[in-house]
Amino acid sequence: PSKWKSKKVNNLTAHLDIFPTICELTETSIPSQIKSKLDGYSLCPLLENPQPFVWNQDRILFHHVARWPSGLAKDHKYSMASVRSGNHLLLRSHDCGKTECTKYSSQCQALRIIAKGGKNMTYANGTAQFHWGVSPKDRWALFDVKKDPGCRHDLYKKQPQLVSKLSSEYESWWEEIFPTMISKGGDLGDPNEGRKVAKKKKVEK
Repeated sequence: PSKWKSKKVNNLTAHLDIFPTICELTETSIPSQIKSKLDGYSLCPLLENPQPFVWNQDRILFHHVARWPSGLAKDHKYSMASVRSGNHLLLRSHDCGKTECTKYSSQCQALRIIAKGGKNMTYANGTAQFHWGVSPKDRWALFDVKKDPGCRHDLYKKQPQLVSKLSSEYESWWEEIFPTMISKGGDLGDPNEGRKVAKKKKVEK
C-alpha cells in the first residue's frame, strides 16, 4: 500500500502477465528456455509509473476455449474463439455444425442449447442468453467492449477493415498453434479411460 497508489490504466493486459510480473517483483530469474516461450509481459511498468503511457500498444490477444470431443479439434477452429486488440473484441461463438459432435457433452453442445433459447448453463442461471450468447453462424462479430461491455452492437459491417485485419491475425495464430497443440495431445481423450474400462472388466470377470 505504501508503494503504489490505486489508479486505472487503459493498457491491454491479461492473465498471461501475472507470472512474469511476480517473477520481476520477487527478483526471480526465469530460465531462458522458459522465458522465450512466454507470451506475457511484466506489469511493473504500469504499477510503478504514476502517469499513463504507451505500453505494448500493438498487442493482440487470442483466445480459444479449446473444449471439444476427442478427434474433432480441426472442426472447432471457430467455436468460442476471439481476438482482442485495444478496446475491440472480435469473436465467433457458435457450434461447429458437425453431426458427430452432437453425440457428446461439450462446450459446443452448450452453444447449441443457447442458440435454441436455453437460459441456464454453467455459471449462468437464467442469464445464459446474455453471458454466453451466440454470434452469427458463419462469420465474425466485432464489438467495442469499452463503449459496449455487453457486446450488444455488432460493428462487423461498420468496420470491415478491422475485421479483416484481426481475422487474418487469428488465422495466422491458429496455423502456428494448431500443430503444436496436436503434437502435445490436444486432440486426445483421457489416457486413463482405457485402463479404467479394462480394470473394471477384469474385476467383473
